[in-house]
Amino acid sequence: MNLKISFNPKYCQFDEVHGDHIYTDARVESLVEKLSSPDEYQRLIAYRDKKES
Repeated sequence: MNLKISFNPKYCQFDEVHGDHIYTDARVESLVEKLSSPDEYQRLIAYRDKKES
């Protein structure tokens, strides 16, 4: 199933050949920067744990 969703092209782009979305280097860099903060990392883990329960 090819589902083309609109995302910020700076971070995510649709790959017509594969029919899926790919993350850009800018997105990877932003995640590394954001998750390098212990507070932000813990906030993300708490959110994940809440969603799984």
